This record gives sequence, structure tokens and C-alpha cells, in this order.
Amino acid sequence: LAVFATMRPGLPVIVLSSSEDPGAVRSAFAQGAMGYVPKSASPRTLLSAIRIALNGERYVPPLVLDDPALQHQDGAAGARGSMLT
Repeated sequence: LAVFATMRPGLPVIVLSSSEDPGAVRSAFAQGAMGYVPKSASPRTLLSAIRIALNGERYVPPLVLDDPALQHQDGAAGARGSMLT
């Protein structure tokens, strides 16, 4: 993610990963990801995440919304509302 940030500042990056570990999600957001989509997600979810990130908002997967320790991550509360609208 750091390489993308230096090569293309302002480019929203979404992580698509086989991991559903909340620690991996936390790490991705800490490194500047605008979204995190587990590979188990539907194509519709991936498309929603892309649209949200292109609007400059963060896509937070339900596995984070269900984890109180991660809900207070920077932008998580705002992203939840964005995801549901």
C-alpha cells in the first residue's frame, strides 16, 4: 500500500484478501486502504466497495462493524453510514 501511495497519491486502494482476520483489516486501514473486501464477499459487495472508495469514503466490511475494538478506527463510524446508504 505504501508503494501505491507514493506512486499515485490520492488513488483510493481497496484490499481484496482471503483473510477475514480483523487484525488484517486494521493493518490495511492503518496503511491507507480505503476499503477491505474479503474474497468471500459477493461481487455486488465488491462493486459497492469500489463505488464508496471512488466517492472518497471508506468501505468497512461487516466483520469490522461487528468488532467493537475496530469500530473506533479512523473513519469506521462514517464509513458504516456510507455503506448502508
